[in-house]
Amino acid sequence: MALVVDQLKETTKKLFTKEELGQYWNDLYKDVENCRDFHFVQRLEIASRLITERFPRDIRVLDLGCGAGVLSERLLAAGYGVDAVDMSADMLAFTKQRLSKYDSDKYRLARADIAQLPFPDATFDVIACIGVFGYMEDVDAAIREIKRVLKPGGTLVLSIRNLDHVTVFDGFFWLKAPFLALRKLARKSGVAGSDSSAAPHAIAIYDKPQNVIDIFGSFGFALRDFHGAGYGPPTFRSHQLISEDRAKRLSRALDRAVHAAGVEQHAKWYADISVYVFDNRG
Repeated sequence: MALVVDQLKETTKKLFTKEELGQYWNDLYKDVENCRDFHFVQRLEIASRLITERFPRDIRVLDLGCGAGVLSERLLAAGYGVDAVDMSADMLAFTKQRLSKYDSDKYRLARADIAQLPFPDATFDVIACIGVFGYMEDVDAAIREIKRVLKPGGTLVLSIRNLDHVTVFDGFFWLKAPFLALRKLARKSGVAGSDSSAAPHAIAIYDKPQNVIDIFGSFGFALRDFHGAGYGPPTFRSHQLISEDRAKRLSRALDRAVHAAGVEQHAKWYADISVYVFDNRG
């Protein structure tokens, strides 16, 4: 287990440094080359809209895992004050550069681990945590710390990529689905395993919405709203079957079709990126 944790830490460090993918994250929202990045842009639009359309400008907002500061910039431009936090010094440097054109009294930057935030209890009205879970080894500690610094009745806007989307859009899943169903039935009719309720929670980069809702619910968060961003591309055993340009066109077409058919409430649970709005019950 310790080896897995160490590997996760090292991988996370590499993903968010200037020498590795830091510049990619900094440029992502202006150079959209593939379908995944197109969905990330949609995620940004949803997350920023959920805050700017629902909350007054005098609230205190935490952009937790701010990355290159793209969401923080959106919020500052809309008139909010923002605390931007990331564990990567390189990503904070990108954020500082991006936010330098705004009044420095309107934002603060801090380097911190999500499980050890440098804020008093009940500091924030809204916390945005976009694309962060899946890159940490102690999910329980992270959620407890989010709950600590979020005011009772405050709002958490969270995004995690959707494992159900991966299975629905992969042809191999549908080929093996009957066998998986039989195996699941066999397990249910067998002897129940040992109780694992005391085991620490885990959230993957791709995870099922119901798992995420259940985990946050166990910490006193109630789901208020749920959105989905992006559809496709079709794959077979995780290998993309069409070009990136066609994938983006297909995603747009599926999005239009979902809206035209009035089935957003069902389809959003199978979109590429899940965006959750949780209330902190205190």
